[in-house]
Amino acid sequence: MGTIGDSELSQDGRFVEIQVIIEPKYAKLVRSNTRFWNSSGLTVDIGLFKGAEVQASSLENLLRGGISFATPPEPGPLAQAGERFDLYKQPEEDWLEWAPIMKWQ
Repeated sequence: MGTIGDSELSQDGRFVEIQVIIEPKYAKLVRSNTRFWNSSGLTVDIGLFKGAEVQASSLENLLRGGISFATPPEPGPLAQAGERFDLYKQPEEDWLEWAPIMKWQ
């Protein structure tokens, strides 16, 4: 459905910005109120005094990697190119039940 593009540190140095490229045929699924979360199973925690801790849920998830998304039952307007979204560590329970009715064509 898409690919992960470039990533870089935000201008203020507080966040990492990750570019996600959605295939045009799936772009209609991404709305302004869509929620994204890390589904790769990889967690990295870096601290000044403790070094880096890396955790992976499974080798398969790590190799497959990815970002998942869900759109609420009442979808917002289509997302625009360059629109920014937060990337959550995991989905909230209700996100997994969202099943909006959207016109595909």
